[in-house]
Parts: sequence; structure tokens; C-alpha cells
Amino acid sequence: MLRDIKRRYPTTEFHSNIYTPYPGAPNFRQAITMGLREPQTLEDWAAFYPKFQKLPWLDDSTHQRIQRIREYIRIGFGAAPVGRRSRARQAVVRMLAPAARLRLRRNQYAVPMELWLLKSLSHIRSAVGLSIRTHVVRP
Repeated sequence: MLRDIKRRYPTTEFHSNIYTPYPGAPNFRQAITMGLREPQTLEDWAAFYPKFQKLPWLDDSTHQRIQRIREYIRIGFGAAPVGRRSRARQAVVRMLAPAARLRLRRNQYAVPMELWLLKSLSHIRSAVGLSIRTHVVRP
């Protein structure tokens, strides 16, 4: 489905999250009984972000697998970047996109070399003091 949508609408960008029920959702109380910690303060709510939240009903390996799938979706089916992404990173992501789509098609996420490469490049750029925001598109 992602491939079909992307083919028809090339600038479409996909974002995914692990479903996390919020207060008022029909299954929120069930999630609390399963171990979800309900935020008590505004600071707790600020930190209540499903992308980074470790949900109690997911073991570590399942959570890690889902996060890898999310990263491969972003690499394989991201939109054409606009704005403040570095050109070098854009080029690397474009180069890795076919491998990411292949991994998604084959459902293979072990030894995520592409993700390690992107993370390594980010660390190298930080170490040498290069700004990630190297290009800004102005209207």
C-alpha cells in the first residue's frame, strides 16, 4: 500500500507510531491495567510520546523490531526533503531507500547496517562540528 501511495503521490511522507491509548479512548483503562503509567503532571504529559515510550505489553525485542520497521519506512518512503536537512544526508538516504524498501518487502530487520550507517554519519558530523541545518529553502 505504501509503494502504491508513494507512486501516485511522490511527495507523500509517512509517519508511524506505536498505538498508545490516551485518556478518553475506549481502551485507556485496559491499558492502565496492563501497566501503562498514566501521566500525573504537565511534565509527565510532555514526556508521554509514543515514539519513545516503552509500552509495558511490548517486550524489548518486539519494541526494538517495531522501531526498526518505523525507521525503514521513513528511509524507504520519506518525502522529498524540504528545508533544513543536509544535502549529504539526503543523498545517503536516497541511496539507502531501495535497501530499506527491500527489507520491508522481505520483512527482514536483523543486522540493520543502513541504520548504523546513518547513525554513524550523524555522529561524525557532530564530532567535526558540521551543522545539520546546512540548507534552508526560502519562499
